[in-house]
Amino acid sequence: MIKRLLFYLLFFIPIFKINAQCTCVGNSLCPTSTVTASNTGLTYLISSSIYAGDTSKLTGFTGNKTYKFNSSVAADNLTLRYNSINGLVCDANPITYTFPSSPASLYSLTTHKNTTCGTESISRTTYVTCLDCVSAPANDNCSGAISITPTSGSTCTGVVWGLQMMTHGFLLLQHKQTIQ
Repeated sequence: MIKRLLFYLLFFIPIFKINAQCTCVGNSLCPTSTVTASNTGLTYLISSSIYAGDTSKLTGFTGNKTYKFNSSVAADNLTLRYNSINGLVCDANPITYTFPSSPASLYSLTTHKNTTCGTESISRTTYVTCLDCVSAPANDNCSGAISITPTSGSTCTGVVWGLQMMTHGFLLLQHKQTIQ
């Protein structure tokens, strides 16, 4: 009897706790307008001043693409839902979701302090990133290359600029090469 009780406590109660999180509803709408997701593959700002317990309305998702949603507070829990009290995805920050081939027109993302729908009046920032919206460029595309042929005694200086996406900003890279 003790083994059976222990079995139920260990395996069924944690499941109910996780599912209970999916019923968390937001207190306020932040931002007040609907945010259109970026399908460029870059990280897109949802809100820079949302509190735990608030909800954001989102639209513009591409079908059969996977998106990552995250909060600047690592301990937050996020719930993504469409037209229901139960979430499509609810988990610790960050969460990912692959949208169906014909996504709904409006989704909501609710941010909570913990799995028990905790609220907090400390500002945080939320983001969305499409993980597979943009295909990687080919590494062998030389059609735009410029040939440089230095003559004896001359100096050729070339500057190549690049842009690399980071988590919360951009890093500008510069490469300079002198050939003599």
